[in-house]
Amino acid sequence: MEAIEAGLADNDAVVATAVNNMPLIFKKEGSQITVNGAHMKPPMLVSNGLVYVIDTVLVPPMPLQPKY
Repeated sequence: MEAIEAGLADNDAVVATAVNNMPLIFKKEGSQITVNGAHMKPPMLVSNGLVYVIDTVLVPPMPLQPKY
């Protein structure tokens, strides 16, 4: 998050791609960072790294269903 935060000015955005090819849009709004509109909490230190909690479930876009 520090790398993302350091590279963002207020109301600026950075786009990354998740493993499932879903775009992740990181935005800085004041001191708050969001990912696809979900607010990120400060990271939690765990035994093997950092965990970032967001306040929403990120759902990948669904493919268009054919009309029969």
